[in-house]
Amino acid sequence: QHALALDFLKAGLLDRAEAALAKLEGTAFEAQARLARLALYERTRDWTQASAIAQRLEQAEPGPFAPRLAHYLCEQAAALDDAAAQPLLREAMALAPTAARPRMDLAARLQRQGQDDAAVQLLLEATDAARAWVPLLAGALSDLARKGHRRDEVRQRLESLYAEQPCLDLLEALVTLDDAPEQARA
Repeated sequence: QHALALDFLKAGLLDRAEAALAKLEGTAFEAQARLARLALYERTRDWTQASAIAQRLEQAEPGPFAPRLAHYLCEQAAALDDAAAQPLLREAMALAPTAARPRMDLAARLQRQGQDDAAVQLLLEATDAARAWVPLLAGALSDLARKGHRRDEVRQRLESLYAEQPCLDLLEALVTLDDAPEQARA
């Protein structure tokens, strides 16, 4: 059954592969079948099914699937309006506290709703929680600060981060912040 499922995958017969892999639940090939189904659902962008399989895998072996689950929640949230997406993005933040994407997506949605200060706060928190992703966060943070939202606080944070670990993205965010119009500096 396992070999047949893999043959279906190789042949691109995804519906048959899915059915064959599902039959392997409860067998010695269960973990491999779940991983193959997870890859299949990712390939077809079926985030709901991918989430269900990743949760089962996470329960069987805690650890490596939380960031994937957070990604799937972000993908599901992308298809929803701002109000419906926020709980999914907050859940993604709880699942993977060091992931930048849920925070960035939520900050963008808050900004669209006119909640710029909340968006700045979220991105500032992200610079602590998701240190590895600071270069991705810096531009959005600088853009919000250029509009006059907590400009001094953002500048201090970016300067501190740049002093710790200089990188081009942080430098660009700082330069962009310096080029802010005079009315935003007041």
